[in-house]
Amino acid sequence: TIRDIIYIFQNHYPERLAISILYNPPKFFESIWKAIRYFLDPRTTQKLKFIYPNNKESLAFMKSSFDVENLPTEFGGKATLQYDHEEFSRLMAQDDVKTARFWGLDDQRPRKITNGAFQG
Repeated sequence: TIRDIIYIFQNHYPERLAISILYNPPKFFESIWKAIRYFLDPRTTQKLKFIYPNNKESLAFMKSSFDVENLPTEFGGKATLQYDHEEFSRLMAQDDVKTARFWGLDDQRPRKITNGAFQG
């Protein structure tokens, strides 16, 4: 299955990935990666980075790739962000309204979904 997924992505969606960072993954991920990477294009394998907080090379990579002032402390930066679920929910509801307006779905008419498409 993994090989088929890789084939589809590489042949139908080439060069879509800029970089993929796995921050502090369990060590067994690297073992799995060592087996999977042989099915991938070498350019793709170079785009996956395993980052560990106690590794100097990893920290240097993070600092060279991200603005440390805006990077959360959990990822080695200096930004201290507070997650407020109520505020996040409010912002997502506003985004839903904007999206509905963009697609013309804000007129409050009852709609039925048939075969994945809205029927007015």
